[in-house]
Amino acid sequence: MRTTSPTSLIIAGLATVALAACSNGSSSSGSSGMSPTAAGSSLVADCPLTVTDAWVKAAPSGMTAAFATVSNPSAQPATITAASTPAAGKTELHETVDTGGTMTMTQVPALTVPANGQLTLAPGGNHIMLMNIPSPIEPGEDVTVTLTCESGATVGFTAKARTYSGANETYKPGSATSPMSMASPTS
Repeated sequence: MRTTSPTSLIIAGLATVALAACSNGSSSSGSSGMSPTAAGSSLVADCPLTVTDAWVKAAPSGMTAAFATVSNPSAQPATITAASTPAAGKTELHETVDTGGTMTMTQVPALTVPANGQLTLAPGGNHIMLMNIPSPIEPGEDVTVTLTCESGATVGFTAKARTYSGANETYKPGSATSPMSMASPTS
């Protein structure tokens, strides 16, 4: 009968842990983001996005917005078709355009991240609108956001809420593409 020494078991266990740490199951992410999470893989060809520098404007009620840098390391453009977060009753993708000297925000059906490029979500530009906030989003609070790509694959990230005096939107009820006026950022 063959016996296994405790030392052999420890070495085998350490080797297993080392191999698991090197597997492709680890995710690559930026300073405040996470990589795609479709079916538990770390990089999904259908939504190969990473999110960094994510933040949300703190707000006591109503609506606010999420901002970040979304990177696409693939050779094909990636299209974001939706965003969601438990911090808002409704979430929309928005662009900001100059309409006769007035900056207006409009809901768009999708945002495209260029191949081997980045999409900047920033005040005064493209952003994720968080509407019908059920409770205050306080400075320092972590807000989880999920982006959905055209393929249906998703990527999640965490955005830190912070105080920001600009981007003071006024909502004008109406159709899904109703514009919202936006004050110029002051900070």
